[in-house]
Amino acid sequence: MKFALFDSILESHVVRSLARALRARGHEVLVTGQLAHTHSFISAPSDIQRVRGAIDDVVDFRPDATLVFRPASLPVALLSRLRRAGGHLFAWFSDDPVLWKLCYGPVLDFYDTILHCGGVRVLEFYERLHGRPTGVNFPFWSDGVEFPHVYGSKAPESDVVFLGNVNDKIRRKRYYQLGLLGLDLRIHGQVGDDYLNVSGGYLDTQEEVLEAGSRSRLAINIPQLFADHRGAPTWFDGLDKLGSFQIPSRVVQCAAMGLPIVSLMPSGETLDAFPEAKLVHDAENLRVVCADLLSSGELPELGRRTRRRFELDFSAASRVLALEQLLVDDGWRRLGALERADWFRGFSSAGQEGSEDQAADSPASCRESMQLSSIDESREAVINEHLAVGWESLPRKKIAVLGRGRGDHFSALRTATRALRSAGHDVVDVLPQDLEGCLSPDPFGGFSAIVDLDKLHDRLSGVIDCYVLVGAVFLPAPAATIRLRDRADVLVVVHQIEATGYSESLGRLAAQADAISVLHESAREALLDWGIENVIVLPDLVDRDFLRILRMQGNRQQRAVIVADDRRQLARNSDLIGGLGAMEVSTYVADEVRGQPHGLAKVARLANSTLSIVLTDDSRPGHPLNRLFGHFLLGGGLVVVARTPASRTPAGQARAWIVAAEGRELQRKLGRLVADPSAARQVRCSALGVGLANFSAEEALERLLEQAESKPRIDDDNSAMSSDSRQT
Repeated sequence: MKFALFDSILESHVVRSLARALRARGHEVLVTGQLAHTHSFISAPSDIQRVRGAIDDVVDFRPDATLVFRPASLPVALLSRLRRAGGHLFAWFSDDPVLWKLCYGPVLDFYDTILHCGGVRVLEFYERLHGRPTGVNFPFWSDGVEFPHVYGSKAPESDVVFLGNVNDKIRRKRYYQLGLLGLDLRIHGQVGDDYLNVSGGYLDTQEEVLEAGSRSRLAINIPQLFADHRGAPTWFDGLDKLGSFQIPSRVVQCAAMGLPIVSLMPSGETLDAFPEAKLVHDAENLRVVCADLLSSGELPELGRRTRRRFELDFSAASRVLALEQLLVDDGWRRLGALERADWFRGFSSAGQEGSEDQAADSPASCRESMQLSSIDESREAVINEHLAVGWESLPRKKIAVLGRGRGDHFSALRTATRALRSAGHDVVDVLPQDLEGCLSPDPFGGFSAIVDLDKLHDRLSGVIDCYVLVGAVFLPAPAATIRLRDRADVLVVVHQIEATGYSESLGRLAAQADAISVLHESAREALLDWGIENVIVLPDLVDRDFLRILRMQGNRQQRAVIVADDRRQLARNSDLIGGLGAMEVSTYVADEVRGQPHGLAKVARLANSTLSIVLTDDSRPGHPLNRLFGHFLLGGGLVVVARTPASRTPAGQARAWIVAAEGRELQRKLGRLVADPSAARQVRCSALGVGLANFSAEEALERLLEQAESKPRIDDDNSAMSSDSRQT
């Protein structure tokens, strides 16, 4: 059969694992990837456009079944459009019943079957309000690729672990329940003010979750109480009577890793679906049961039974068997709520769950084609292989580059100029004297000047194929640009706009460009909202000249490097930097060395260090990663960045850098890597792959030029219309 998996959620492992399990059963699978990030119905034009594109893909795929992971991405109008794809339409309510008012209830009747995440009371609630049984309990799942059995594989860092957030109004009670137990306990999540010194640091990647699981002896689960939502946007009358979220994702993750679990449940609630979890109803009982288990010698066997329960009832393979059954038998509609709450347990995947030998496909694995014993030799080999790829078979252009930043070796202007030249283009670096008589003031003040490209074209002998304007410095004069295009086949490209949203200045610039690159996804989305589609997102790039110098570096320097734009950044991040302890430290402050000779070589020498902290550039809009982040990532050492929205590891990407908010968290994360050299090698290996795939200037600028060439020209459309009218 053909299955479409539509959108995703924060716990993206559920989508990846289900896709693997479906394919293992011989099904064909379409995965749209994440489309939205909201719990309320989407309304932004860019979101709607993205979802409509995914719907078109599903319609073309013609699935037998579609499973929607985020109902908020499909308001009724879009959901009706998706139904045209045919097949059985499932929705998974992963935040059941909390999102009933916001996005579940209004569209429930447009789905064929609802896969709930709730027990008897939740199922009865839906049946009462909607007048019929709406679906079956279908709790979280995963597989042994995402979460292999790691329990006991490393020396314990703490006795007890809690995976989850404890920082907001709804969840803060957990912090004190856990912190006052008097156990050797670590909380991994958003903690907030840590008065009780129990934070183990936020786990930014799948690898770090596995590390925490392998270094703990026991896991605690404290479910979300629906009554705690009172006053929140999710609140509705009667929510408090529906109990708690019994089996959150953390329970399934811990079980997959083989961690024994103790669950603190509200009085009167049971956990029959997970009999291996020890059930308690108050904090004192929680402390006693945990202490008894830790001293009993039962934990290894309990861990094995917990893992076995995962394989039987909470694996992706068992969920596939359940989906197959739902597509051929609707007998569940005649069952009571109690039977439907337990229905998912009838699909044991024992013997079908993917072998843990599949770890080669795990996000935690380093699967690059480098198998040399030394990561530094690997770096040289991979860079050599990358540099060997050329563009000799492709037509090259004569490109004029305009902008500011000649005094900075790492400015977008200098990097783009070097990269275009390295890619074989004939590059003209437009100097200030070339622009004399071609510039005029911008009366609206959005740009340093307006540039007459028609006049500049004549000054440059009329042989330019493409103008690349770097940054929001110059605005092409609209009338002059039209005149130029009337007499010459010329592209106008804008590179690296740092705006975070739409403005009239950005709109004026984008309207003159055949293609534009922006630093922030939010700017691309904003331009899409205004119908401007010739936009791609590119980070601060690394060109091949730097890579050639980097590969010539000798033995790696055993030191830490701090990379900052100015001294104020160092002061603002003093706590994080303090996590380095007594390590030898070198400091690179861009403001103090900008424009000095041999800039590329200096940074290459520093990037050849054991460890670097590359501080976020908070002087630029949106606080992007430091412009030298890619350079240090390709250096092959361990790279640390402060936790910001820009520093998140994309879902499914192997850990390529270390994220920490403060010194104590950094010390713990570095300590784990020091204790596990293979994990440190995996991070460094991934950094090389991610660096070359995402920060290579030559490849990125080629994509930008391709984007420009693919844009339909208004004059081309007019030509076609004229031709049609003549034929008429």
